[in-house]
Amino acid sequence: MRLPLPHYQFSPGKAPAEAPQGVTDFIKYDIALQAWSPLQQGFFAGCFLGSKDYPELNALLEKMAAEKGVTPDTIAYAWILRLPGKVQAVTGTTKSARIASAAAAGDIELTRREWYDLYLAAGKKLP
Repeated sequence: MRLPLPHYQFSPGKAPAEAPQGVTDFIKYDIALQAWSPLQQGFFAGCFLGSKDYPELNALLEKMAAEKGVTPDTIAYAWILRLPGKVQAVTGTTKSARIASAAAAGDIELTRREWYDLYLAAGKKLP
């Protein structure tokens, strides 16, 4: 039996305060999640990278990117890949630079501290 892959919008700019209902079950049963258009800040709001709505997050993404020698979007994709469980980032782009940045995220290891710093920089509160 094939099960459909559940998909959610996970990104540092759109991180839920709590996991959407059922996500913990997906992790428990080793079911992969798909993060669709992870650089978007909402359905019609556009990309959060460089957005005036997230100055602290963008500053931290740029700082981490400079330290690791990558682009800010690579750090954002690395954040998604560091979520618990199996998460597949579905970029939703046709821009070759974005695809390359997403691929490079697999080689970036964020520490737990770096992950939470990005989460907090997006204006989220710890549960």
